Amino acid sequence: KDSKKIEIVFVSLDKNESDWKEYYGIMPWLAVPFGDARIKSLTQKFEPEGIPYLIVVGKDEKLLSDNGYEDVMVKKEKAIDEWTKLY
Repeated sequence: KDSKKIEIVFVSLDKNESDWKEYYGIMPWLAVPFGDARIKSLTQKFEPEGIPYLIVVGKDEKLLSDNGYEDVMVKKEKAIDEWTKLY
């Protein structure tokens, strides 16, 4: 049985809701709603540096990777294995 689970949540820094809806419309995962106060808090805590920017966080908000985009591009599915070993 595979006990590894990961949940992807889209957090956008779009400036307007129509851009948010257009981009999120092609995604199969959950999202923090446009304009939600948690976005500012997450941005301050994790300080994203560009677009796209993928931050991997454990359930306890422990930072697992601040370079998730590169992890996925280089390691593919193995990146998930590495992240799940960290929580």
